[in-house]
Amino acid sequence: MVSNLISKRVISISEGNEIGYILDVCVDEKLTKILGFLVCDNETEIINYLEYKDIFSQNEEYVFIKDSRVLQFGEAIETLNPMNKKLFDVDGLFLGKIIEIEEKNGKISKILTKNGEFLTKNIISIGKDCVFYSSKKSFKAKFNRKEKGIVFEEKKLENAPPVVIADKNQTPIRITQHPKMILGRRSSVTILGLNNEIVIKEGELITEKKIDQAKKHNKLNQLIFNSK
Repeated sequence: MVSNLISKRVISISEGNEIGYILDVCVDEKLTKILGFLVCDNETEIINYLEYKDIFSQNEEYVFIKDSRVLQFGEAIETLNPMNKKLFDVDGLFLGKIIEIEEKNGKISKILTKNGEFLTKNIISIGKDCVFYSSKKSFKAKFNRKEKGIVFEEKKLENAPPVVIADKNQTPIRITQHPKMILGRRSSVTILGLNNEIVIKEGELITEKKIDQAKKHNKLNQLIFNSK
């Protein structure tokens, strides 16, 4: 299971050093295999990328690599990890939130929600918020992989209201609280990360390290809202 890989410590065999821990999993766009991992450095908290093929061995707690030189800069890498994303059938049926990914030796076979198991070979697309699934062969035939899109028939609506286009030069005002303002407060809820790991526990003190962790998991706004 992919969740078992998250938070494993990464150790360099040649250097005898603990490099960091696995923060996230990177998968291919068809969700058939694990490409690598985002590894957070213990000291600098810099995000590095570790290719799956560069893993020498692993056990329940640790991942071993030959040398830290196999690590690449990973700040800009998009993971495509579907964990915690909503799974929909192409007919609009909500199949649940993805809670687990079944893998063996880097090969992914199924995704799991509370409603059941779904074969990854039937995945249509993976986006920032949602994953679409279909077991219909007729629909898959319409999926245009060359153009990386789905071909739908256009339907004209009779008596449709006119479309109002907003002024593209008009920037909406967004009011946010500066993260430093919540230092020293406590979280009123337990906040989970990208792969259900704990970012901060209920009642835990908010430190700069916790704020940075929340940023990495895109949970900063949730932390700000639930600080007291």
